[in-house]
Amino acid sequence: KVGRAQRPPDFVIVPDKVAAGNESLEWSLEWRDKLPEIGTRYYLAVQDGMSSERVNEVLDSFGGLFVGGTMDWKLRTSKEWVELAHAHRKPCHIGRIGPWNRIVWAARIGADSIDSTTWVQQNRWYHIERAKAQEVLIYE
Repeated sequence: KVGRAQRPPDFVIVPDKVAAGNESLEWSLEWRDKLPEIGTRYYLAVQDGMSSERVNEVLDSFGGLFVGGTMDWKLRTSKEWVELAHAHRKPCHIGRIGPWNRIVWAARIGADSIDSTTWVQQNRWYHIERAKAQEVLIYE
């Protein structure tokens, strides 16, 4: 389906296993070798239990990092993953980040992108305008 899209996706996440640590990493490495080049970047999803040392060894095989996993783990470790990705000159996306305060937090730790459906689910579109208006404050 990616090949038929009018606009290619910014990235594609290599298959992973949620909160499965090194088992997920090995699974993703197996998949990475099977995936065709489609003109977009493949991101490695980091999960609870993965070590930055092991990910550091394989990160150059991917176009970026996607921070997945449980919320507690994500909040504790995302800054480390952002730093690791940037050390490799790769972008880092934090998935399923949730409410406004976490969006601001993700910007402050240097995440390149995030995803959240909170404002859609709660019909709070004003958060988008609020983020635009506070851009300078977020990045200071």
